[in-house]
Amino acid sequence: VNVLVAPSHRLETFGDTIFNYHLVSELPDSPRKVRIRTGRLQAHKPAVIVPDFSNIEADGFSPEALEYIESLRQHQEYLRILRYGYHFKTDNFSEQIVTDSLAAVAERVKQSVIAKRDPFSAVVVGEDDPWDIAIVELWRREVERSVWEKTGYGVMYVLGPIQIQSRTAVGQAFTDYLVSGGNPDGSDVRLSDYVGRGRYILLDHWASWCGPCKAEMPQIKKTWEAFHGDRFDVVSIAVSDKREDTLDALSKLDMPWHQILDGGKIPQELYGINAIPHLILFGPDGTIVARGLRGAEIYDTVAGLLSE
Repeated sequence: VNVLVAPSHRLETFGDTIFNYHLVSELPDSPRKVRIRTGRLQAHKPAVIVPDFSNIEADGFSPEALEYIESLRQHQEYLRILRYGYHFKTDNFSEQIVTDSLAAVAERVKQSVIAKRDPFSAVVVGEDDPWDIAIVELWRREVERSVWEKTGYGVMYVLGPIQIQSRTAVGQAFTDYLVSGGNPDGSDVRLSDYVGRGRYILLDHWASWCGPCKAEMPQIKKTWEAFHGDRFDVVSIAVSDKREDTLDALSKLDMPWHQILDGGKIPQELYGINAIPHLILFGPDGTIVARGLRGAEIYDTVAGLLSE
């Protein structure tokens, strides 16, 4: 799921919230045929109690979307959000099919929504079938962002399968991935552009809206200033963040090391990351040396390895 435009209005803590969604998807067996679904997602009167998906009711969703909601319930202990008792449904539904590339249609819909300046509108690119999982995922992300802005809590993500975490554990070789347009100049970037090239690489997963991420920056900067060179370097990758928000934060923060933008959820999914900030230290050959470093242990771990 790729959220091109997120609602600027956050979920109401003690009232109803309505989002107008625009879901763009490519028909799987029809090249250059793109479906645009529009509708309204209503989240009724969440009760802020304690992270809990057990009180969610959903009307008008497919069995696949309901199965995804059930997976959220099963993994709720891994989600650091407030326990919202939601009853949500989708209505005012309509759809149209147009002939053009997915990218071109998505961009037109995006620009149209931006021009209307509707704080309750969202534009999402997702699968055509089952399509409404993308709407549930949009809602989940908005819950997380709303809770962060209202409470200052960090964000947790559903843990990936056990096999994902085991194959990206300490001692395992790195898993490569591509981020399209991820370089600040808009060119593509791979993790292997940095990792596995003869230096220790500290990979910092962060977002412009994440306070705990920013709190780690002084330690990361201290480590970079002390050791960057032929044997060590730092790369930060922005995840679950808008490109413009990341660039704005970078203009205000002192982060002179390498930056990857628009990471989306690629790193979380491939490395089983369930919270940000999350730092992974890779060895010169690409082996994962350490994960989850925080505070003073960032500097101490790197210093210890480079002294060997």
